[in-house]
Amino acid sequence: MPAHRSAVSSDGSRYAYTEGWSAGPSGKAPRLHVVSVADGSERTVQVSEALPWGVVDLASDGIHLRACFEGCSNTVLKIDLSTGASHTLGVSGLPVDGPAGSRWMATTNPADPHPETRAFDGQPVPNQFVQRRSGGSTVVWFYKPGFAVNGYPFADGNQALVFARQQEELEIWLVTSPGRFRRLVGPGYAGELQYAPFMADNHGLWFGSQSGITHVTPAGEFANPFKQAAYVGNGCQ
Repeated sequence: MPAHRSAVSSDGSRYAYTEGWSAGPSGKAPRLHVVSVADGSERTVQVSEALPWGVVDLASDGIHLRACFEGCSNTVLKIDLSTGASHTLGVSGLPVDGPAGSRWMATTNPADPHPETRAFDGQPVPNQFVQRRSGGSTVVWFYKPGFAVNGYPFADGNQALVFARQQEELEIWLVTSPGRFRRLVGPGYAGELQYAPFMADNHGLWFGSQSGITHVTPAGEFANPFKQAAYVGNGCQ
């Protein structure tokens, strides 16, 4: 299908994409398309805000969009397909379920004296990766002032791979507990892994790109088991 795995429904029956956004004073909001795999029929929804929204999840209760263009928005937009209505979720990136009812998310620490900002509106981007526990407390696992931070939990949510970007350069960190981490890649990495869609399972993280499939193990080791352009469909059992 012509979409990343995150933009395909869990049963594989539908996929979604956006198109039509333009920037500038007279910028245009994109259109959201939801396509049936069986017969190619589609439903189109006009997104209300003129931001570079892209699909980050196609769920049974709606479609989640996030605006990204040289930095990503601090909120996620959820579209209700039954009504076309939208509302914003006050988080950066789609929250990921963690152990014992917790949720993983990237947030912005306002104490950062020189935050990285988004190109399209100049607002600060998330600079820390946190776990919000079921009782309401928030635990910071990784914080890097001056960087745009996003994380990918794996191994049953007991550790995470964190990407910390400053302008066009990237660092990749393995975080094994709150405040405990080691750098795997960088500083100065500018490769395509930073833009690659991924899947997580108990064997680690799998990234797809034009260079093939990259596997990052729970120990922080990198492998390239498939060396042709490909994207990951599902994790391994």
